[in-house]
Amino acid sequence: MNRHNRDFIARLYIRQLAPGLFEYQVMFANEVIDSAAGFSSISDAIEAAADITGSVRGFEVSYDGLVVGTYPLKGLRATAQLVALRAIGTTAAFCDG
Repeated sequence: MNRHNRDFIARLYIRQLAPGLFEYQVMFANEVIDSAAGFSSISDAIEAAADITGSVRGFEVSYDGLVVGTYPLKGLRATAQLVALRAIGTTAAFCDG
């Protein structure tokens, strides 16, 4: 997982599997370190991923293939809805443009 035994920022990939069905994968150095599926919203997936333990300090959040921001793990559960809205808005802006 963390080859250098230091805190790190992981990539949180969120993907919609079907309407109302989402999954996430947490990756670092091309390795999946956590994943889960079956969430009813992007924010639910973010909240669940924020429960990760270990050396993860935060996430570079990616939705639908686009990085939408980097967020500290501390407080991420409380801001999950705002991060989800930003993810949806960013993705829509790129798709419409």
